[in-house]
Amino acid sequence: MHPTHNEGQRKSTAKAILAKIMRNETQVLFVDAARYWSRGAYAVSVVDAHGSLVNTATVVTNFTHEAEEMAIAVALQGCTGASIIYSDSRRAIRTSSAALVSSKTATVVNKLCYQERGEDNFPSSHIRWFPAHMENISGSPSCNPNERADQLARELTFRVCGRPPRFNVACRNLDNKDPLVSYHELTSHHRTLSTGSHLGGAAGLIGGAFGTTFFLLRT
Repeated sequence: MHPTHNEGQRKSTAKAILAKIMRNETQVLFVDAARYWSRGAYAVSVVDAHGSLVNTATVVTNFTHEAEEMAIAVALQGCTGASIIYSDSRRAIRTSSAALVSSKTATVVNKLCYQERGEDNFPSSHIRWFPAHMENISGSPSCNPNERADQLARELTFRVCGRPPRFNVACRNLDNKDPLVSYHELTSHHRTLSTGSHLGGAAGLIGGAFGTTFFLLRT
């Protein structure tokens, strides 16, 4: 579901997910990343189902999906048991589900799995997709934790770099985390225009328990 062409369906999906979360006692975390507009790095944030901050970090990379992968890894550090991690980056979910992420993320996760907690004590975590940029969801007790994670990540970048100039070229497309990937998305995009990827960095393999815990929600 692409934000330009499936807004109604995305909002319905977001409402259904948040309603289900309120009935579930499993630990739930939301992650997001925001780019420092004046440098090649991203701030990542992790919040709980109520929008409360759990953890933050900065990752040096020029690629949004690598920052989103690291956000998932940072969330794993805050998992206390079986958990569900929601990300609005489909690409980061796919690379994590395939246990093929950036070398930086692989280093963090493998250290957590093999050195800090041990493979037998590694939390069982599912990573699922949540629609981005849905603002506050009416009727949800927690509003929208995904938007809160996005807000906190942006605030971190503003503290370091200040707010970006309004018309600065470097600030364009900072949120290009949902590129057109499917045949339907591509044809819909070109149809709209007519009427009116590179995977950066070295890849790292995640082994052991972490590589088998992910669940990819159909998007």
